Amino acid sequence: MSLRFWCALWISASAMFPVAIAAGADDGKSVRPHSPQMSATGTTRVKPKSLAREMGAGITDIFWTADDKRLIMNAGQIGSFDVELGKLTLLTGPQGPVVNRMVRSPDQKSMALMTIASPDRSQLAIEFWSIDKPGEAPLSRTRPIKDLVRVAYSSDGAAVYSVAYAAKVIQVWSSKTGALTREIPVDGLKITSMAASPVGHLLAINGESSAGEGLYETQLWDAKTGKLLQKLGKPQSSRAESMEFSSDGHLVAVGTIHRKGDYQATIQVYDCESGKLVHELLGHVADISVLKFFPDNQRLLSASKDFTMRVWDIKKGTLVSDLIGISNDIRAVAISPSGEWIVSGDNRGKIQFWDISDISKSPDKFAKSGAEAKNWIAHPGEFANDMDVSTDGRFLVSQGDETLKLWNVETGSVIKSSAIVRSGRGVAISPDSSQFACAGEFAELELRSTTDGELQFKINDVKVAGPKRIIYSPDGRRLIVACEENIAIVGLNDRKVIKTIQADDQPVEQIAMTSDGKRLAVGCKSGKVKYWDLETFMPLEVLNVGEVRLWSVKFSPDNSLLATTLPQKSLDIWEVASGKKIASAKTYYEAGGLDTVFIPGSNLLAIQTGTDYKIFPDNEFRTAICLIDVMTGKTVKTLTGHARPVVALRYLPKQKQLVTFSADGMIKFWDIDPASLK
Repeated sequence: MSLRFWCALWISASAMFPVAIAAGADDGKSVRPHSPQMSATGTTRVKPKSLAREMGAGITDIFWTADDKRLIMNAGQIGSFDVELGKLTLLTGPQGPVVNRMVRSPDQKSMALMTIASPDRSQLAIEFWSIDKPGEAPLSRTRPIKDLVRVAYSSDGAAVYSVAYAAKVIQVWSSKTGALTREIPVDGLKITSMAASPVGHLLAINGESSAGEGLYETQLWDAKTGKLLQKLGKPQSSRAESMEFSSDGHLVAVGTIHRKGDYQATIQVYDCESGKLVHELLGHVADISVLKFFPDNQRLLSASKDFTMRVWDIKKGTLVSDLIGISNDIRAVAISPSGEWIVSGDNRGKIQFWDISDISKSPDKFAKSGAEAKNWIAHPGEFANDMDVSTDGRFLVSQGDETLKLWNVETGSVIKSSAIVRSGRGVAISPDSSQFACAGEFAELELRSTTDGELQFKINDVKVAGPKRIIYSPDGRRLIVACEENIAIVGLNDRKVIKTIQADDQPVEQIAMTSDGKRLAVGCKSGKVKYWDLETFMPLEVLNVGEVRLWSVKFSPDNSLLATTLPQKSLDIWEVASGKKIASAKTYYEAGGLDTVFIPGSNLLAIQTGTDYKIFPDNEFRTAICLIDVMTGKTVKTLTGHARPVVALRYLPKQKQLVTFSADGMIKFWDIDPASLK
């Protein structure tokens, strides 16, 4: 990396990018970004001058200096950045080594760099550099080490521990001379990761266990005596990507991901003295790349390859806040010594600052359309099927492969959880919010109370492969139930099927009803949309959308437009009266948009668009929600946060919130004010 590159980076530092901020609490209040005036110290908060948006190389390590004024960053070479002046200084020199990873000493005066030491990059050396004397030669250097993967300073800074991939030994090096002083044999564990406690001589290592092939375990070792102290938890099917000790050495956090069914990442927090599990934190759905304790050890920050960062309350074991606005894979995170600032660096070279000084103060004063307001771990390990929210915004019903849950939206608590069969799909809440319809244990139609989730009655006539889609009529007197090959019209007064519509010779995929309850649109696997008159039960015109199955069919609030989505093709907007297509938008996802929803009071429609490789390069799992102008087909805003397809979308006009339910098992609420997006 040339000096010209770093000079250009410093010159471009004056081009300020938005500072991403988050605030929130674990009591169900909103988590919203804001843009206050920033400072490093004192009562006057001064906004730090940021680096350019793209550094040209991925950021792998960042840390703050003790005075809270500088950032030391690794992007292949090491730079020191003054956050107030916006000045970048190259520490390792224009012809310096190629740096793989970086850690700093406990006294913050030097750093250990893992540098490339062989042409094939299989061997790395550990070089020790001064932080306060930029441009000088390294203080010392170790011999080349094959397959070096982790380096950590001892608590007194006199030694550095290192592990090579799948090795069974921990090497100890002198940070003064670079000489190998000791080797600690580790029997029965092929090491893949390591972390050192800032207090005492404690080491945490993770690796493949002798308990069985493909099983990994975490162990605590005393580096001074070379003895195994604890085995943390049981061997797991996935190795730890990240580990971190609290500054007092009492806790260690371990981030792993389980690939059984849908991806579900876990952060396990252990007590180092007893080895007991203190908390298990769920919410991420991809590898956890970084874990950082806050200076007060009361909170934990996690960054994941699902493009999210989260702040956790360690005492309660609860989520405090999501940090939104991330569009790439976060690789490095640093928390300022004051605990007020976070800086993150990603694999595309983007640096972001986060003000968390007000994370538990007055979250309601911060407002910005597109913020993620709530985040629920609804159905971990299950595939999501459907979701509905009551019109008054009080209740939410979600359905996974094996469970049905009724939620209190205000508190985020589960009112009732029930077991269901995998074939049963489709949920709907009545217009008066008093009851909801769902598929029962034996694929029959059930009506349950929103007060307590208890069963009111069953309708056994609707049993053809189980309900797939359910909607209430606007007056709440009828249910329209899409089964495999027909549509059942159910009268709720006498609790009987009053009419069965044979929609097509191929399975029914989607149904939608106009707001006046007079017309039904039926999307079939053949790619046709058939309109039906719900007063006469007579078929109307047919709309030929395509030759493949329809993933979504939705009427606009005024019933003048119809939105349809096709797999691997596009979102299309049709004029109902003429049957003409007026706009299209590419969906990017192989299954098209799994659901859509019109935003009342605007020309916007929300759709899950899957991986847009222009926005999210090199990430096959990423999914996005786009707000699209239905008259032009252009994207107005992109929302990110889910790591799997979004199967259900709803909009709450009173709360001005979009609700999304994803196959990752997560339910998210987004603040979407149509007025601010015009």
